[in-house]
Amino acid sequence: MAPLLAHCRFFDSPHRTESSRSGQPSIAVLAFDAFSGEPVHEMLGAGFADDLITELARNSSIAVVARNTSFSVKGKNLTAPAIAKTLRVRYLVEGSIRRIEDKFAVNVQLIEGPNDRHLWAERLTISAEQIHSVQTRIVSRIASSLLSGIQESQMAASLRKEPSSLDAYELTLRGAAHERQQTKEGMLEGYAELERATALDPHYPPAKIWLGYLVASDAFAGLSGRFSMSDLPFATDLIRNGIALDPTLALGYQALGFALSLTDSIDDALAAAERSVELGPGDADNLNYLSRVQMIAGRYDEAVENVDRAIALNPITPPIYLVQRARALYCKRATKALLTSRQFIA
Repeated sequence: MAPLLAHCRFFDSPHRTESSRSGQPSIAVLAFDAFSGEPVHEMLGAGFADDLITELARNSSIAVVARNTSFSVKGKNLTAPAIAKTLRVRYLVEGSIRRIEDKFAVNVQLIEGPNDRHLWAERLTISAEQIHSVQTRIVSRIASSLLSGIQESQMAASLRKEPSSLDAYELTLRGAAHERQQTKEGMLEGYAELERATALDPHYPPAKIWLGYLVASDAFAGLSGRFSMSDLPFATDLIRNGIALDPTLALGYQALGFALSLTDSIDDALAAAERSVELGPGDADNLNYLSRVQMIAGRYDEAVENVDRAIALNPITPPIYLVQRARALYCKRATKALLTSRQFIA
């Protein structure tokens, strides 16, 4: 049964109307509506929005408007485009909390402010007696979904534009979107656009990080034929350069953990993946990549636990999370079966 374990070392894998000066998408979380008019419900709604602001602000890839500023538009009957213009943000989060008998209904929606386009929405029903005990978990789940929604919106917008009109930020989004296609053409187009991004702005960290990640991903998968495993040092150097420019980006450590996991530097890969979760605990992708590295390191219980956390954080579960969970469970059970057989023989 030992050959079963040999399979455990494998991989899963704005418009700029108002963005921060570093190219980050900007977002404002508005005070949640309570409708009932009861002060206790108003306070509960404000608490949800406040906790969501705090959770989103832990991710350095977005710029989050402070509570006092975002709450200042409450009760002014402004349209989404007007609020976005007033607060100088691209994205708005609106929410409500309503008491229905012995339950609370929590509604949250992500809106692209300038054009009033709804990008994502979720409704959760929570029993009144559990509302306080599960609030932290619910906020983490909502924050993760919002981050995923923003990222998908940004990438999709970049693909709709002419490449000649894009700056380093938008070229990076476009390159990342092409890499995610996991095709020969996607890898080649993504590499060209990320190279152009780094040439336009040599000091823009995400461009270097995504370029290094793409090289590592292509080297492992062999999709374009341009890169091989001998190019991994080149990939890790690019990623480390990006991290040196901004050590607070969880994306950098996520990419570094992945690239190092393709080598014999498993301890360093684990350290990098763990650091990505420390810097971006609300990003389910960080947990999924940590699970992958833990699986390669033989820490199967932790691998299953963390991919389950990733799935719980992102209700619109990417298929790659399910693939990673299957692999982690396979390795865990194969190891258990091997140990059981050895004990029986002994």
